[in-house]
Amino acid sequence: MDLDLTFLLWNEQFLTHFGYDPDEVRTGMNAMELMLKTAQRGDLGSGDPMAIVEGLAHSIRSTESARLEIQRANGKVLNLYRRSISGGRFLLVSNDVTEERKIARPMPLGGGAQGT
Repeated sequence: MDLDLTFLLWNEQFLTHFGYDPDEVRTGMNAMELMLKTAQRGDLGSGDPMAIVEGLAHSIRSTESARLEIQRANGKVLNLYRRSISGGRFLLVSNDVTEERKIARPMPLGGGAQGT
């Protein structure tokens, strides 16, 4: 994205991670459109979707880099890393860490196998 949050490039993983159809993303669109759609689906937590998007946009424009982990409404967990690059542009790297988070969750007490 550039400083105005205009999409310049993306890949198939971006579409997959965030659940977008290929025709929903186009060069030159403002990222706030997609962030709002994502927030309205509940993928960015609870609260007013527009307030969430405005907070994210402010963070992107005012910080060099940030890390964020989100759990989408469908249960998918994404680890996001954003950083500034040359020319006033931003790079977002997303990793699907759903399986890692499932493995890392401790088993509830009384839920494990019991010995004889």
